[in-house]
Amino acid sequence: MYLFFVFFTIFIMKPEKGEENLYLELNKKGIEMLKNYERKYPLNIPEVLYLEVLKDGRGKIPPWASGLYFDKRIILKYDTMENLLKVLNHELAHSILDETINSNKVPLWFEEGFAQILAGENFDFFTLTLLYITGGDELKDLSFNFPQSLFWKRMAYAKAHLFVFKMIERLGWDGFYLFLFDLKKGIPFQIAFLNNMGENLNSFEKKFKKERMQRFLIFIGTGSVFFWFFLSLLIIYAYFLKRKKSKEMVKSWEEDDTNLPYF
Repeated sequence: MYLFFVFFTIFIMKPEKGEENLYLELNKKGIEMLKNYERKYPLNIPEVLYLEVLKDGRGKIPPWASGLYFDKRIILKYDTMENLLKVLNHELAHSILDETINSNKVPLWFEEGFAQILAGENFDFFTLTLLYITGGDELKDLSFNFPQSLFWKRMAYAKAHLFVFKMIERLGWDGFYLFLFDLKKGIPFQIAFLNNMGENLNSFEKKFKKERMQRFLIFIGTGSVFFWFFLSLLIIYAYFLKRKKSKEMVKSWEEDDTNLPYF
């Protein structure tokens, strides 16, 4: 077992033989990431984190995911160092939110949207355009789970990112920190949202629907040829996502059924 001290954070790692250098590099970069978060944001840094890298996730990570965070544990799916660091940065953002709000329960869309923004992740114009065309699932349906479909899952992540961004845009960072402080005090998410945003979540989402419809009408009005061309691209994109998911499903059937349940 390896213990790495990061100012007030302890990384606990148990590398297998031959993986010591991998874990040492993750520890080094993890320290840099946490220091960067501490410099940029007045948020709480976790005191202890358990880090584990597993080949194929070993049943602890869903097939579509590259990593997860829960209860001060970060589990990464074995990949290239570049991808491991991207996922580690995202999961560290989850751990910081969890520490900042004292593990208060928040909707999944808020959890993922906040982690993406904190980690500096963004969506391309094409994905955001698809989100404004489709609307994505309603936020109440993204409170505990995201869709199984790869396409709608991507729309869910994009919508989560957009709505947390809109919250920060409305409140400003200082106001958003006050919102997080309310969560830290144990105030339920819906009440903290209403108190700080001045409206409930349904009202907030209705404004997005209105904005989406306005953009969609403008989009159609710019030219029918461009509209049908974009719609064709959308259909092709959805087809390849479905095809990719089918291949992954077939592959999972061919593997031995020895995986542990997902966390």
